[in-house]
Amino acid sequence: MHGPSHTPTPSRQPAFGDATDADYQGFVSYAHANQAAAWQLLTEIDVASKVAAPPGSCFPRVSGWWDDQIAIGQGQWRQQIAAAVARCDFGIFLLSNDLLLSEFVRRHEWEPIRDDPTKIVIVAGLAPVDFGRARMHGFDDEQVYRWRERPNQHHHWFTELGPRNRRRFAMGLIEGLRDALTQRRTS
Repeated sequence: MHGPSHTPTPSRQPAFGDATDADYQGFVSYAHANQAAAWQLLTEIDVASKVAAPPGSCFPRVSGWWDDQIAIGQGQWRQQIAAAVARCDFGIFLLSNDLLLSEFVRRHEWEPIRDDPTKIVIVAGLAPVDFGRARMHGFDDEQVYRWRERPNQHHHWFTELGPRNRRRFAMGLIEGLRDALTQRRTS
């Protein structure tokens, strides 16, 4: 994130899930240059999180926070982001070249969440990154969730997919998060 969004957006609180009913709180990190694609993915994650943990199920319910919850022109946005990072149980990083170029994301979001052993890190492949050329800053190619239809197929980044497969991408991502949270709950 490079600071608060400069274009007004409708209230989207939280980015996904229901914060009042969540077992776990997440923090969503993305580059503002990718805001439209990030919102599309979060919309799909919202649906997937409700399907993966319907009311009354034993699966953990999740909610995610992102910085559009800071009102435009509202001061202390860095402090609000730091507070959201501190209280989250997991971080979802929407990986793109723009995210990798952000020193703010690296220093104030990625490193604090990655270095906290109590937090779960999920890296979602939002837009294609050339792993051979990009400075990865601790993001590992094997760690990045991308979608593929069959085991022998090429992995796809979210922005490379059509609507049906974008929903599948989000389902796979939320199932992986659910499995990690369930494992943490039982250990």
